[in-house]
Amino acid sequence: MDLKGKAFNNALRTLKALGAEYAVIDVSGEHHVHGDVKILDTKSKKSRGLKLPYGTYAANVKEQGMEGMKVGDVMTFETAGLRAESVRGAVISYANNIWGANSVITSNSGGKVEALRVL
Repeated sequence: MDLKGKAFNNALRTLKALGAEYAVIDVSGEHHVHGDVKILDTKSKKSRGLKLPYGTYAANVKEQGMEGMKVGDVMTFETAGLRAESVRGAVISYANNIWGANSVITSNSGGKVEALRVL
């Protein structure tokens, strides 16, 4: 048995001697349980699923030609049936990637998103 294995077994013996309840999964995947402890299945992570394909909001913003904005320009983005708040987030994210943080000021108005480039 290697040094890590000996240290691991020593730790388990110490926990047992202290009367502790424990559940440990070692590197090889073997379960070591003492007491009324149960090991939960950690492999089953549930995904909430996407309502729209990944990149839908970013593609909407890119299609409307945001790259051509100059400092002081105001641009109105159509939401095209998408959530206005999510389109606004995509506008801010895309602007941050192109020009840096705090480069646009945005607002939602009447189902549209307006962006003013400030940097």
